[in-house]
Amino acid sequence: MQTMSFDDWVRAWFDHPESIGTLDVDPLPFCIAESELEWVSPEDTLWYLPEPTMISYASQLFQHAGKLLADYSDIQVDHGFRRLITEGDTPLNVLCNTQVALDTRRACIEAIYYIYKDVFAHRENIVCLSYMWWDIFPISPACFAAADAPSLISAVFNVLEQTLALPSQACQSGALHGLTLWEGADTERALGIIEVFLATHAVPYPEWVTYVNNVRTWRAL
Repeated sequence: MQTMSFDDWVRAWFDHPESIGTLDVDPLPFCIAESELEWVSPEDTLWYLPEPTMISYASQLFQHAGKLLADYSDIQVDHGFRRLITEGDTPLNVLCNTQVALDTRRACIEAIYYIYKDVFAHRENIVCLSYMWWDIFPISPACFAAADAPSLISAVFNVLEQTLALPSQACQSGALHGLTLWEGADTERALGIIEVFLATHAVPYPEWVTYVNNVRTWRAL
């Protein structure tokens, strides 16, 4: 198995010239999932680290993203994360691998909260990534083994609930969008989280009206 240091791993994902593309700045909720990812790292090591190392590095990155990525531009952060997490072409498919300890995978998922808290809440130019995160992140209820699903789905909802409580439009919009995507995994919990939010917050943004209507529709079914 190949290996590389954590610091080198972070640099390999994020330390690329800004000329590689542009940010998607379409207004919510019309952000698209794709971005102009023109760079491909020559380091096969990024994809073929030992699975425990990959999970450990991802967890460290997520939990300390605010500090670790402070010196990178919005474009570098946007493109680095998109390249790391985009479903179908990501080493983070390991999150669905039952050979990796369940607690380790759960901790990695729950560390996503800190990306919202310490990065997305402070970088307005990457609002589309914060909105589309759960569209492109490489996990879904279907990828979890039956025995693991309750714990990992609970971890996702923990992140969404915590994120929704942050005083940031970008974070709240991303959490609401994520809840609509994961609603089928635990309908009662998703609806409960959304309804508590709607009961305690004004809905000043037009795109959120859709969520209100969806909640009412779900309740009527």
